[in-house]
Amino acid sequence: MKIGLEIHQQLNTHKLFCNCPSIITNEKPSVVVKRKLKATMSELNEYDIAALAEEMRKREFIYFGYNTTCLVELDEEPPHEMNEEALKMAIQIADLLHMKLVDEIQVMRKIVLDGSNTTGFQRTSLIARNGYIDTSKGKVRIDTLCLEEDSARKLKEEGNKVFYSLDRLGIPLIEISTAPDIKSPEHAKEVAEKIGLYLRMTNVKRGIGTIRQDINVSVKGGKRTEIKGFQELSEIPEVIKNEVKRQENMIKLSKKIKNVNFDTKLLNVTKLNWKSKTIKNAISRGQEIFAFKVPKFKGLFKWEAQPGKRLARDLVEYLKFFTGIKGFMHSDEIESKELREKLGCKKEDGYIVIFGDEDIAKEAKEILTKRLNEYKNPISEVRGVEETKTKFLRPMPGKARMYPETDIPPIKTKHIKFEKLEHPEEKIKKYMSMGLSKEQANQIIWNDYKLFESGLKLKVKPTLLASIVLSYKDELKRLNAIPDKTKLIEGLELLGKRYITKEVFYDVVARAIKDNENVKNIIKKLKLKRISKKELDEIIEKMLSENKELRDFDILMGLIMRKVRGRIEGKIVAEELKRYLKNEEKRN
Repeated sequence: MKIGLEIHQQLNTHKLFCNCPSIITNEKPSVVVKRKLKATMSELNEYDIAALAEEMRKREFIYFGYNTTCLVELDEEPPHEMNEEALKMAIQIADLLHMKLVDEIQVMRKIVLDGSNTTGFQRTSLIARNGYIDTSKGKVRIDTLCLEEDSARKLKEEGNKVFYSLDRLGIPLIEISTAPDIKSPEHAKEVAEKIGLYLRMTNVKRGIGTIRQDINVSVKGGKRTEIKGFQELSEIPEVIKNEVKRQENMIKLSKKIKNVNFDTKLLNVTKLNWKSKTIKNAISRGQEIFAFKVPKFKGLFKWEAQPGKRLARDLVEYLKFFTGIKGFMHSDEIESKELREKLGCKKEDGYIVIFGDEDIAKEAKEILTKRLNEYKNPISEVRGVEETKTKFLRPMPGKARMYPETDIPPIKTKHIKFEKLEHPEEKIKKYMSMGLSKEQANQIIWNDYKLFESGLKLKVKPTLLASIVLSYKDELKRLNAIPDKTKLIEGLELLGKRYITKEVFYDVVARAIKDNENVKNIIKKLKLKRISKKELDEIIEKMLSENKELRDFDILMGLIMRKVRGRIEGKIVAEELKRYLKNEEKRN
Protein backbone atom coordinates (compact mmCIF):
# COMPACT_ATOMS: atom_id res chain seq x y z
CA MET A 1 0.00 0.00 0.00
CA LYS A 2 1.18 3.51 -0.86
CA ILE A 3 -0.37 6.66 0.59
CA GLY A 4 0.38 10.31 -0.15
CA LEU A 5 -1.36 13.52 0.86
CA GLU A 6 -2.16 16.78 -0.90
CA ILE A 7 -3.26 19.59 1.41
CA HIS A 8 -4.85 22.80 0.11
CA GLN A 9 -5.07 25.79 2.45
CA GLN A 10 -6.51 29.24 1.71
CA LEU A 11 -4.46 32.27 2.77
CA ASN A 12 -6.04 35.22 4.53
CA THR A 13 -5.15 37.97 2.05
CA HIS A 14 -6.61 39.48 -1.12
CA LYS A 15 -6.84 37.40 -4.29
CA LEU A 16 -3.74 36.04 -5.98
CA PHE A 17 -3.84 37.85 -9.32
CA CYS A 18 -6.04 40.90 -8.60
CA ASN A 19 -6.85 43.18 -5.67
CA CYS A 20 -10.36 41.83 -5.05
CA PRO A 21 -11.09 40.82 -1.44
CA SER A 22 -11.04 37.12 -0.55
CA ILE A 23 -14.53 37.01 0.90
CA ILE A 24 -17.48 34.67 0.42
CA THR A 25 -20.65 36.64 -0.22
CA ASN A 26 -24.40 36.01 -0.09
CA GLU A 27 -25.31 39.12 -2.08
CA LYS A 28 -27.19 38.98 -5.37
CA PRO A 29 -24.94 38.63 -8.44
CA SER A 30 -24.30 41.77 -10.48
CA VAL A 31 -23.31 39.82 -13.60
CA VAL A 32 -24.12 36.36 -15.01
CA VAL A 33 -21.98 34.66 -17.66
CA LYS A 34 -22.69 31.37 -19.51
CA ARG A 35 -20.01 29.20 -21.08
CA LYS A 36 -19.29 25.69 -22.42
CA LEU A 37 -16.08 23.70 -22.65
CA LYS A 38 -14.83 21.95 -25.78
CA ALA A 39 -11.94 19.47 -25.98
CA THR A 40 -9.25 20.52 -28.44
CA MET A 41 -6.19 18.74 -29.75
CA SER A 42 -2.85 19.53 -28.15
CA GLU A 43 0.29 20.56 -30.02
CA LEU A 44 1.28 16.87 -29.89
CA ASN A 45 -1.92 15.95 -31.77
CA GLU A 46 -3.42 14.31 -28.66
CA TYR A 47 -6.69 14.70 -26.79
CA ASP A 48 -6.70 14.57 -23.02
CA ILE A 49 -8.89 11.68 -21.81
CA ALA A 50 -10.46 13.79 -19.07
CA ALA A 51 -11.21 16.61 -21.54
CA LEU A 52 -12.99 14.21 -23.88
CA ALA A 53 -14.94 12.79 -20.95
CA GLU A 54 -16.08 16.29 -19.95
CA GLU A 55 -17.13 17.19 -23.50
CA MET A 56 -19.29 14.08 -23.63
CA ARG A 57 -21.31 15.44 -20.71
CA LYS A 58 -22.48 18.47 -22.78
CA ARG A 59 -22.76 20.71 -19.74
CA GLU A 60 -23.34 24.47 -19.59
CA PHE A 61 -21.60 26.53 -16.91
CA ILE A 62 -23.23 29.61 -15.40
CA TYR A 63 -21.01 32.01 -13.41
CA PHE A 64 -22.24 34.62 -10.91
CA GLY A 65 -20.07 37.72 -10.45
CA TYR A 66 -20.45 40.37 -7.72
CA ASN A 67 -19.34 43.85 -6.69
CA THR A 68 -16.45 42.09 -4.93
CA THR A 69 -15.20 40.41 -8.14
CA CYS A 70 -13.62 41.92 -11.25
CA LEU A 71 -12.84 41.17 -14.90
CA VAL A 72 -9.87 38.97 -13.95
CA GLU A 73 -12.22 36.38 -12.44
CA LEU A 74 -14.39 36.54 -15.57
CA ASP A 75 -11.30 36.00 -17.78
CA GLU A 76 -12.00 39.29 -19.53
CA GLU A 77 -8.80 40.96 -18.27
CA PRO A 78 -5.21 39.66 -17.94
CA PRO A 79 -4.08 38.65 -14.44
CA HIS A 80 -2.26 41.28 -12.36
CA GLU A 81 1.10 40.67 -10.69
CA MET A 82 1.21 37.93 -8.07
CA ASN A 83 0.05 38.92 -4.57
CA GLU A 84 3.35 39.63 -2.76
CA GLU A 85 1.90 39.00 0.71
CA ALA A 86 0.61 35.57 -0.34
CA LEU A 87 3.98 34.72 -1.90
CA LYS A 88 5.84 35.59 1.32
CA MET A 89 3.41 33.44 3.33
CA ALA A 90 4.07 30.51 0.99
CA ILE A 91 7.83 30.96 1.44
CA GLN A 92 7.43 31.11 5.23
CA ILE A 93 5.56 27.79 5.21
CA ALA A 94 8.17 26.23 2.89
CA ASP A 95 10.87 27.33 5.33
CA LEU A 96 9.04 25.65 8.25
CA LEU A 97 8.85 22.44 6.21
CA HIS A 98 12.64 22.46 5.59
CA MET A 99 12.09 22.94 1.85
CA LYS A 100 14.42 24.35 -0.79
CA LEU A 101 13.08 27.33 -2.73
CA VAL A 102 13.20 27.18 -6.51
CA ASP A 103 15.52 29.76 -8.08
CA GLU A 104 12.76 31.20 -10.25
CA ILE A 105 8.99 31.03 -9.85
CA GLN A 106 7.18 30.44 -13.13
CA VAL A 107 3.38 30.71 -13.07
CA MET A 108 1.83 27.82 -15.02
CA ARG A 109 -1.60 27.10 -16.44
CA LYS A 110 -3.01 23.75 -15.31
CA ILE A 111 -5.97 22.60 -17.38
CA VAL A 112 -9.16 22.21 -15.32
CA LEU A 113 -12.16 20.53 -16.92
CA ASP A 114 -15.08 20.72 -14.50
CA GLY A 115 -15.93 24.37 -15.24
CA SER A 116 -14.68 25.59 -11.86
CA ASN A 117 -12.35 28.10 -13.57
CA THR A 118 -13.67 30.55 -16.15
CA THR A 119 -10.37 30.29 -18.02
CA GLY A 120 -10.47 26.51 -18.38
CA PHE A 121 -7.24 26.34 -16.38
CA GLN A 122 -5.90 27.05 -12.90
CA ARG A 123 -2.88 29.31 -12.39
CA THR A 124 -0.32 27.58 -10.20
CA SER A 125 3.36 28.05 -9.39
CA LEU A 126 5.98 25.80 -7.83
CA ILE A 127 7.56 27.58 -4.85
CA ALA A 128 9.70 24.94 -3.13
CA ARG A 129 10.72 21.27 -3.18
CA ASN A 130 12.33 18.49 -1.14
CA GLY A 131 11.28 19.12 2.46
CA TYR A 132 10.16 16.88 5.31
CA ILE A 133 8.31 16.65 8.60
CA ASP A 134 9.09 14.40 11.57
CA THR A 135 6.32 12.03 12.62
CA SER A 136 5.85 9.14 15.05
CA LYS A 137 6.76 6.76 12.20
CA GLY A 138 9.79 8.66 10.95
CA LYS A 139 10.32 11.37 8.36
CA VAL A 140 7.68 12.01 5.71
CA ARG A 141 9.08 13.80 2.69
CA ILE A 142 7.33 16.89 1.34
CA ASP A 143 7.77 16.77 -2.43
CA THR A 144 6.37 20.13 -3.48
CA LEU A 145 4.77 23.32 -2.24
CA CYS A 146 2.79 25.34 -4.78
CA LEU A 147 0.93 28.64 -4.62
CA GLU A 148 -2.20 28.68 -6.76
CA GLU A 149 -5.60 30.25 -7.16
CA ASP A 150 -8.64 28.57 -5.65
CA SER A 151 -11.49 27.49 -7.92
CA ALA A 152 -14.98 28.95 -8.21
CA ARG A 153 -17.54 27.83 -5.64
CA LYS A 154 -20.13 25.38 -6.95
CA LEU A 155 -23.65 26.44 -5.98
CA LYS A 156 -25.87 23.79 -7.58
CA GLU A 157 -26.53 21.57 -10.60
CA GLU A 158 -29.78 21.54 -12.55
CA GLY A 159 -29.83 18.98 -15.36
CA ASN A 160 -26.86 19.72 -17.58
CA LYS A 161 -26.38 23.22 -16.06
CA VAL A 162 -23.78 23.87 -13.36
CA PHE A 163 -23.89 27.13 -11.38
CA TYR A 164 -20.71 28.64 -9.90
CA SER A 165 -20.01 31.66 -7.71
CA LEU A 166 -16.88 33.67 -8.56
CA ASP A 167 -16.36 34.94 -4.99
CA ARG A 168 -13.94 32.08 -4.19
CA LEU A 169 -12.17 32.01 -7.54
CA GLY A 170 -8.66 33.44 -7.19
CA ILE A 171 -8.28 33.20 -3.39
CA PRO A 172 -4.59 32.32 -2.74
CA LEU A 173 -4.20 28.63 -2.02
CA ILE A 174 -1.19 26.71 -0.72
CA GLU A 175 -0.88 23.16 -2.08
CA ILE A 176 1.47 20.85 -0.17
CA SER A 177 2.16 17.37 -1.59
CA THR A 178 3.88 14.61 0.34
CA ALA A 179 5.85 11.67 -1.02
CA PRO A 180 4.13 8.24 -0.65
CA ASP A 181 5.89 7.77 2.71
CA ILE A 182 2.75 7.39 4.81
CA LYS A 183 2.70 4.00 6.51
CA SER A 184 -0.94 3.47 7.49
CA PRO A 185 -4.42 5.09 7.46
CA GLU A 186 -3.88 6.36 11.03
CA HIS A 187 -0.47 7.74 10.04
CA ALA A 188 -2.16 9.70 7.22
CA LYS A 189 -4.33 11.47 9.78
CA GLU A 190 -1.26 12.28 11.89
CA VAL A 191 0.58 13.72 8.87
CA ALA A 192 -2.45 15.84 7.88
CA GLU A 193 -2.72 17.20 11.44
CA LYS A 194 1.00 17.97 11.59
CA ILE A 195 1.00 19.86 8.30
CA GLY A 196 -2.14 21.68 9.44
CA LEU A 197 -0.25 22.76 12.56
CA TYR A 198 2.56 24.21 10.45
CA LEU A 199 0.05 26.07 8.28
CA ARG A 200 -1.40 27.74 11.39
CA MET A 201 1.92 29.51 11.95
CA THR A 202 1.06 32.03 9.24
CA ASN A 203 -2.04 34.02 8.31
CA VAL A 204 -4.31 31.31 6.93
CA LYS A 205 -8.08 31.39 6.64
CA ARG A 206 -10.08 29.45 9.20
CA GLY A 207 -13.40 27.62 9.04
CA ILE A 208 -15.20 25.04 6.89
CA GLY A 209 -14.05 25.00 3.28
CA THR A 210 -10.79 26.89 3.87
CA ILE A 211 -8.67 23.72 4.03
CA ARG A 212 -9.11 20.55 1.98
CA GLN A 213 -7.20 17.27 1.97
CA ASP A 214 -6.80 14.97 -1.04
CA ILE A 215 -5.36 11.48 -0.62
CA ASN A 216 -3.54 9.34 -3.16
CA VAL A 217 -3.84 5.61 -2.49
CA SER A 218 -2.65 2.51 -4.34
CA VAL A 219 -2.24 -1.15 -3.40
CA LYS A 220 0.08 -3.79 -4.81
CA GLY A 221 -1.05 -4.67 -8.32
CA GLY A 222 -3.29 -1.59 -8.50
CA LYS A 223 -3.12 1.99 -9.80
CA ARG A 224 -3.09 5.33 -8.00
CA THR A 225 -6.50 6.69 -7.05
CA GLU A 226 -6.92 10.29 -5.96
CA ILE A 227 -9.60 10.86 -3.30
CA LYS A 228 -10.81 14.46 -3.24
CA GLY A 229 -12.05 16.93 -0.71
CA PHE A 230 -11.89 15.81 2.92
CA GLN A 231 -13.20 18.33 5.42
CA GLU A 232 -12.94 16.17 8.57
CA LEU A 233 -9.53 14.74 9.50
CA SER A 234 -11.26 12.12 11.64
CA GLU A 235 -12.64 10.49 8.45
CA ILE A 236 -9.24 9.93 6.83
CA PRO A 237 -8.36 6.49 8.32
CA GLU A 238 -11.77 4.95 7.60
CA VAL A 239 -11.92 6.31 4.03
CA ILE A 240 -8.44 4.97 3.25
CA LYS A 241 -9.33 1.54 4.69
CA ASN A 242 -12.47 1.42 2.54
CA GLU A 243 -10.56 2.53 -0.57
CA VAL A 244 -7.82 -0.05 0.01
CA LYS A 245 -10.50 -2.74 0.33
CA ARG A 246 -12.16 -1.47 -2.87
CA GLN A 247 -8.93 -1.65 -4.84
CA GLU A 248 -8.17 -5.15 -3.52
CA ASN A 249 -11.69 -6.29 -4.43
CA MET A 250 -11.46 -4.76 -7.91
CA ILE A 251 -8.17 -6.58 -8.54
CA LYS A 252 -9.92 -9.84 -7.60
CA LEU A 253 -12.80 -8.93 -9.95
CA SER A 254 -10.40 -8.17 -12.81
CA LYS A 255 -9.00 -11.69 -12.59
CA LYS A 256 -12.51 -13.16 -12.86
CA ILE A 257 -13.46 -11.20 -16.01
CA LYS A 258 -10.05 -10.75 -17.66
CA ASN A 259 -10.97 -12.49 -20.92
CA VAL A 260 -14.69 -11.65 -21.07
CA ASN A 261 -16.01 -9.91 -24.19
CA PHE A 262 -18.63 -7.36 -23.12
CA ASP A 263 -19.43 -6.25 -26.69
CA THR A 264 -22.99 -7.66 -26.88
CA LYS A 265 -26.14 -6.57 -28.69
CA LEU A 266 -28.70 -4.11 -27.34
CA LEU A 267 -32.24 -5.41 -27.83
CA ASN A 268 -35.66 -3.80 -27.50
CA VAL A 269 -37.49 -6.04 -25.02
CA THR A 270 -40.55 -3.87 -24.33
CA LYS A 271 -43.01 -6.55 -25.55
CA LEU A 272 -41.85 -9.31 -23.23
CA ASN A 273 -44.31 -10.56 -20.62
CA TRP A 274 -42.98 -8.45 -17.71
CA LYS A 275 -43.97 -9.24 -14.14
CA SER A 276 -41.96 -6.43 -12.58
CA LYS A 277 -44.21 -3.59 -11.36
CA THR A 278 -41.38 -1.07 -11.96
CA ILE A 279 -41.04 -2.08 -15.62
CA LYS A 280 -44.82 -2.21 -16.12
CA ASN A 281 -45.10 1.35 -14.76
CA ALA A 282 -42.32 2.51 -17.09
CA ILE A 283 -44.12 1.00 -20.10
CA SER A 284 -47.42 2.60 -19.03
CA ARG A 285 -45.61 5.99 -19.03
CA GLY A 286 -44.66 5.41 -22.67
CA GLN A 287 -41.08 4.32 -22.08
CA GLU A 288 -39.42 1.54 -24.03
CA ILE A 289 -37.37 -1.20 -22.38
CA PHE A 290 -33.95 -2.22 -23.67
CA ALA A 291 -31.52 -4.84 -22.40
CA PHE A 292 -28.12 -6.33 -23.16
CA LYS A 293 -26.24 -9.38 -21.96
CA VAL A 294 -23.28 -9.02 -19.58
CA PRO A 295 -21.31 -12.30 -19.91
CA LYS A 296 -20.00 -14.06 -16.79
CA PHE A 297 -21.61 -11.41 -14.55
CA LYS A 298 -24.38 -13.28 -12.73
CA GLY A 299 -24.04 -12.39 -9.04
CA LEU A 300 -21.32 -9.81 -9.69
CA PHE A 301 -23.61 -6.78 -9.66
CA LYS A 302 -23.92 -7.50 -5.93
CA TRP A 303 -20.16 -7.91 -5.61
CA GLU A 304 -18.99 -5.83 -2.63
CA ALA A 305 -16.78 -3.24 -4.29
CA GLN A 306 -16.04 -1.77 -0.86
CA PRO A 307 -17.55 -2.35 2.60
CA GLY A 308 -21.25 -1.55 2.41
CA LYS A 309 -21.20 -0.59 -1.30
CA ARG A 310 -21.94 -2.93 -4.20
CA LEU A 311 -20.55 -2.92 -7.73
CA ALA A 312 -23.91 -1.93 -9.28
CA ARG A 313 -23.68 1.36 -7.36
CA ASP A 314 -20.33 2.13 -9.00
CA LEU A 315 -21.83 1.49 -12.44
CA VAL A 316 -24.71 3.83 -11.66
CA GLU A 317 -22.33 6.61 -10.50
CA TYR A 318 -20.26 6.21 -13.67
CA LEU A 319 -23.37 6.30 -15.87
CA LYS A 320 -24.72 9.42 -14.13
CA PHE A 321 -21.37 11.22 -14.59
CA PHE A 322 -21.42 10.87 -18.37
CA THR A 323 -25.15 10.91 -19.19
CA GLY A 324 -27.32 12.09 -16.32
CA ILE A 325 -29.26 8.78 -16.55
CA LYS A 326 -30.10 7.98 -12.94
CA GLY A 327 -29.90 4.20 -13.03
CA PHE A 328 -30.82 0.82 -14.50
CA MET A 329 -31.97 -2.63 -13.40
CA HIS A 330 -29.84 -5.75 -13.51
CA SER A 331 -30.03 -9.54 -13.30
CA ASP A 332 -29.19 -9.68 -9.59
CA GLU A 333 -32.35 -7.73 -8.69
CA ILE A 334 -34.82 -8.78 -11.41
CA GLU A 335 -34.91 -12.33 -12.80
CA SER A 336 -36.69 -13.16 -16.06
CA LYS A 337 -36.36 -16.52 -17.79
CA GLU A 338 -37.94 -15.07 -20.92
CA LEU A 339 -35.39 -12.21 -21.01
CA ARG A 340 -32.54 -14.66 -20.53
CA GLU A 341 -33.71 -16.65 -23.53
CA LYS A 342 -34.17 -13.49 -25.63
CA LEU A 343 -30.60 -12.31 -24.84
CA GLY A 344 -29.08 -15.78 -25.20
CA CYS A 345 -27.77 -15.76 -21.62
CA LYS A 346 -26.03 -18.79 -20.18
CA LYS A 347 -26.41 -19.73 -16.51
CA GLU A 348 -23.36 -17.66 -15.48
CA ASP A 349 -24.33 -14.56 -17.52
CA GLY A 350 -26.02 -11.42 -16.26
CA TYR A 351 -27.87 -8.59 -18.00
CA ILE A 352 -28.70 -4.90 -17.72
CA VAL A 353 -32.14 -3.39 -18.33
CA ILE A 354 -32.52 0.28 -19.38
CA PHE A 355 -35.66 2.45 -19.61
CA GLY A 356 -36.01 5.18 -22.28
CA ASP A 357 -35.89 5.71 -26.01
CA GLU A 358 -33.37 3.99 -28.28
CA ASP A 359 -30.85 6.87 -28.27
CA ILE A 360 -30.78 6.95 -24.47
CA ALA A 361 -30.40 3.18 -24.32
CA LYS A 362 -27.55 3.16 -26.86
CA GLU A 363 -25.71 5.91 -24.97
CA ALA A 364 -26.17 4.10 -21.65
CA LYS A 365 -24.98 0.79 -23.10
CA GLU A 366 -21.88 2.43 -24.59
CA ILE A 367 -20.94 4.03 -21.25
CA LEU A 368 -21.67 0.93 -19.15
CA THR A 369 -19.72 -1.30 -21.54
CA LYS A 370 -16.78 1.10 -21.28
CA ARG A 371 -16.87 0.81 -17.50
CA LEU A 372 -17.17 -2.99 -17.60
CA ASN A 373 -14.08 -3.13 -19.80
CA GLU A 374 -12.24 -0.85 -17.35
CA TYR A 375 -12.86 -3.44 -14.62
CA LYS A 376 -10.57 -5.88 -16.51
CA ASN A 377 -7.48 -3.94 -15.46
CA PRO A 378 -6.93 -1.61 -12.48
CA ILE A 379 -7.14 2.03 -13.61
CA SER A 380 -6.29 5.43 -12.15
CA GLU A 381 -9.24 7.70 -11.45
CA VAL A 382 -10.40 10.54 -9.25
CA ARG A 383 -12.93 9.64 -6.55
CA GLY A 384 -14.95 11.61 -4.02
CA VAL A 385 -16.02 10.84 -0.46
CA GLU A 386 -19.53 9.83 0.57
CA GLU A 387 -19.97 8.67 4.19
CA THR A 388 -16.39 7.31 4.39
CA LYS A 389 -16.86 5.39 1.12
CA THR A 390 -15.41 6.55 -2.19
CA LYS A 391 -17.36 7.18 -5.39
CA PHE A 392 -16.35 7.84 -8.99
CA LEU A 393 -15.82 11.55 -9.72
CA ARG A 394 -13.99 11.68 -13.04
CA PRO A 395 -11.17 10.06 -15.04
CA MET A 396 -7.61 10.88 -13.96
CA PRO A 397 -6.39 13.81 -16.09
CA GLY A 398 -3.42 13.26 -18.41
CA LYS A 399 0.11 14.23 -17.39
CA ALA A 400 0.65 16.90 -20.04
CA ARG A 401 -1.88 19.44 -18.80
CA MET A 402 0.46 22.28 -17.74
CA TYR A 403 1.98 25.03 -19.83
CA PRO A 404 3.51 28.45 -19.00
CA GLU A 405 1.37 31.48 -18.17
CA THR A 406 2.45 34.14 -20.67
CA ASP A 407 0.83 37.12 -18.90
CA ILE A 408 2.92 36.98 -15.69
CA PRO A 409 6.73 37.33 -15.68
CA PRO A 410 8.92 34.84 -13.73
CA ILE A 411 9.96 35.86 -10.20
CA LYS A 412 13.52 35.43 -8.85
CA THR A 413 13.30 34.10 -5.29
CA LYS A 414 16.73 35.36 -4.17
CA HIS A 415 15.37 38.93 -4.00
CA ILE A 416 12.42 38.05 -1.74
CA LYS A 417 12.85 38.98 1.93
CA PHE A 418 10.57 37.30 4.47
CA GLU A 419 10.23 36.96 8.23
CA LYS A 420 11.16 33.51 9.53
CA LEU A 421 8.48 31.81 11.60
CA GLU A 422 8.98 29.89 14.83
CA HIS A 423 8.40 26.14 14.55
CA PRO A 424 5.25 24.93 16.35
CA GLU A 425 7.31 22.40 18.33
CA GLU A 426 9.48 25.24 19.63
CA LYS A 427 6.38 27.24 20.58
CA ILE A 428 4.93 24.27 22.47
CA LYS A 429 8.16 23.87 24.48
CA LYS A 430 8.20 27.62 25.20
CA TYR A 431 4.58 27.61 26.38
CA MET A 432 5.19 24.58 28.61
CA SER A 433 8.11 26.42 30.25
CA MET A 434 5.57 29.10 31.25
CA GLY A 435 3.55 26.57 33.27
CA LEU A 436 1.13 25.32 30.60
CA SER A 437 0.48 21.60 30.06
CA LYS A 438 1.43 20.02 26.73
CA GLU A 439 -2.26 19.63 25.90
CA GLN A 440 -2.92 23.33 26.61
CA ALA A 441 0.08 24.36 24.50
CA ASN A 442 -1.13 22.21 21.59
CA GLN A 443 -4.66 23.58 21.85
CA ILE A 444 -3.41 27.16 21.83
CA ILE A 445 -1.45 26.54 18.62
CA TRP A 446 -4.56 25.03 17.02
CA ASN A 447 -6.93 27.69 18.34
CA ASP A 448 -5.24 31.10 18.41
CA TYR A 449 -1.58 31.35 19.30
CA LYS A 450 -1.45 34.91 17.96
CA LEU A 451 -4.01 36.07 20.53
CA PHE A 452 -2.04 34.22 23.22
CA GLU A 453 1.21 35.94 22.24
CA SER A 454 -0.51 39.32 22.09
CA GLY A 455 -1.71 38.72 25.65
CA LEU A 456 1.81 37.80 26.78
CA LYS A 457 3.07 41.17 25.50
CA LEU A 458 0.34 42.80 27.60
CA LYS A 459 1.76 41.12 30.74
CA VAL A 460 -1.20 38.79 31.35
CA LYS A 461 -0.23 35.77 33.47
CA PRO A 462 0.38 32.84 31.01
CA THR A 463 -1.85 30.29 32.77
CA LEU A 464 -4.72 32.78 33.07
CA LEU A 465 -4.18 33.86 29.47
CA ALA A 466 -4.27 30.24 28.26
CA SER A 467 -7.65 29.66 29.91
CA ILE A 468 -9.01 32.81 28.24
CA VAL A 469 -7.70 31.92 24.77
CA LEU A 470 -9.22 28.44 25.00
CA SER A 471 -12.60 29.48 26.43
CA TYR A 472 -13.43 33.02 25.27
CA LYS A 473 -15.63 31.90 22.35
CA ASP A 474 -17.86 29.77 24.59
CA GLU A 475 -17.93 32.37 27.38
CA LEU A 476 -18.90 35.23 25.07
CA LYS A 477 -21.51 33.04 23.39
CA ARG A 478 -22.96 32.35 26.85
CA LEU A 479 -23.24 36.13 27.30
CA ASN A 480 -24.84 36.54 23.83
CA ALA A 481 -21.84 38.41 22.40
CA ILE A 482 -20.09 37.73 19.09
CA PRO A 483 -16.30 37.45 19.65
CA ASP A 484 -14.44 40.64 18.70
CA LYS A 485 -10.63 40.49 18.75
CA THR A 486 -10.29 44.26 19.20
CA LYS A 487 -12.41 44.24 22.37
CA LEU A 488 -10.62 41.13 23.61
CA ILE A 489 -7.25 42.85 23.25
CA GLU A 490 -8.60 45.93 25.05
CA GLY A 491 -9.76 43.68 27.89
CA LEU A 492 -6.47 41.78 28.03
CA GLU A 493 -4.52 45.03 28.19
CA LEU A 494 -6.53 46.17 31.22
CA LEU A 495 -6.18 42.71 32.78
CA GLY A 496 -2.40 42.87 32.31
CA LYS A 497 -2.32 46.32 33.97
CA ARG A 498 -4.40 44.94 36.85
CA TYR A 499 -7.11 47.50 36.08
CA ILE A 500 -9.78 44.75 36.30
CA THR A 501 -10.00 41.27 37.78
CA LYS A 502 -10.38 38.02 35.86
CA GLU A 503 -13.85 37.56 37.43
CA VAL A 504 -15.34 40.46 35.45
CA PHE A 505 -13.24 40.08 32.29
CA TYR A 506 -15.90 38.38 30.16
CA ASP A 507 -18.73 40.55 31.50
CA VAL A 508 -17.05 43.83 30.55
CA VAL A 509 -15.78 42.56 27.19
CA ALA A 510 -19.23 41.17 26.28
CA ARG A 511 -20.90 44.44 27.28
CA ALA A 512 -18.35 46.44 25.26
CA ILE A 513 -19.03 44.25 22.20
CA LYS A 514 -22.81 44.58 22.49
CA ASP A 515 -22.70 48.35 23.17
CA ASN A 516 -19.88 48.90 20.65
CA GLU A 517 -17.99 50.85 23.29
CA ASN A 518 -14.46 50.99 24.63
CA VAL A 519 -13.90 48.36 27.36
CA LYS A 520 -12.42 50.94 29.76
CA ASN A 521 -15.55 53.11 29.47
CA ILE A 522 -17.72 50.09 30.27
CA ILE A 523 -15.64 49.40 33.40
CA LYS A 524 -16.14 52.98 34.56
CA LYS A 525 -19.88 52.82 33.88
CA LEU A 526 -20.27 49.58 35.82
CA LYS A 527 -17.86 50.75 38.56
CA LEU A 528 -15.78 47.60 38.20
CA LYS A 529 -12.32 49.15 38.30
CA ARG A 530 -10.01 47.06 40.44
CA ILE A 531 -9.44 48.41 43.95
CA SER A 532 -5.99 48.60 45.51
CA LYS A 533 -4.91 46.69 48.59
CA LYS A 534 -4.99 49.97 50.52
CA GLU A 535 -8.63 50.52 49.53
CA LEU A 536 -9.43 46.94 50.55
CA ASP A 537 -7.83 47.51 53.96
CA GLU A 538 -9.97 50.59 54.49
CA ILE A 539 -13.12 48.59 53.70
CA ILE A 540 -12.10 45.79 56.09
CA GLU A 541 -11.30 48.23 58.90
CA LYS A 542 -14.63 50.00 58.49
CA MET A 543 -16.51 46.67 58.45
CA LEU A 544 -14.81 45.51 61.65
CA SER A 545 -15.47 48.85 63.30
CA GLU A 546 -19.17 48.82 62.41
CA ASN A 547 -19.58 45.20 63.60
CA LYS A 548 -17.56 45.09 66.83
CA GLU A 549 -19.52 42.15 68.25
CA LEU A 550 -19.22 40.13 65.05
CA ARG A 551 -16.04 38.14 64.52
CA ASP A 552 -17.28 35.13 62.56
CA PHE A 553 -14.93 34.86 59.55
CA ASP A 554 -17.49 33.45 57.09
CA ILE A 555 -20.12 36.09 57.86
CA LEU A 556 -17.59 38.93 57.67
CA MET A 557 -16.20 37.53 54.41
CA GLY A 558 -19.67 37.53 52.90
CA LEU A 559 -20.36 41.13 53.95
CA ILE A 560 -17.05 42.39 52.55
CA MET A 561 -17.40 40.47 49.26
CA ARG A 562 -20.77 42.13 48.67
CA LYS A 563 -18.94 45.45 48.57
CA VAL A 564 -15.83 44.39 46.57
CA ARG A 565 -16.95 41.47 44.38
CA GLY A 566 -15.49 41.75 40.88
CA ARG A 567 -13.06 44.50 41.90
CA ILE A 568 -10.50 42.33 43.71
CA GLU A 569 -9.90 38.58 43.99
CA GLY A 570 -11.66 36.74 46.82
CA LYS A 571 -8.40 35.02 47.73
CA ILE A 572 -6.79 38.39 48.54
CA VAL A 573 -9.84 39.46 50.57
CA ALA A 574 -9.68 36.25 52.63
CA GLU A 575 -5.95 36.64 53.29
CA GLU A 576 -6.35 40.27 54.41
CA LEU A 577 -9.37 39.57 56.62
CA LYS A 578 -7.56 36.68 58.33
CA ARG A 579 -4.56 38.94 58.92
CA TYR A 580 -6.74 41.62 60.55
CA LEU A 581 -8.55 39.11 62.79
CA LYS A 582 -5.27 37.48 63.82
CA ASN A 583 -3.67 40.83 64.71
CA GLU A 584 -6.77 41.83 66.66
CA GLU A 585 -6.65 38.55 68.60
CA LYS A 586 -3.00 39.15 69.50
CA ARG A 587 -3.77 42.64 70.80
CA ASN A 588 -6.53 41.29 73.00
